[in-house]
Amino acid sequence: MGRSKIVLGAVVLASALLAG
Repeated sequence: MGRSKIVLGAVVLASALLAG
């Protein structure tokens, strides 16, 4: 279950980078 949090964090970071 802890891994899902890491995945979510990565997705959020990627979205922030894409959003610029």
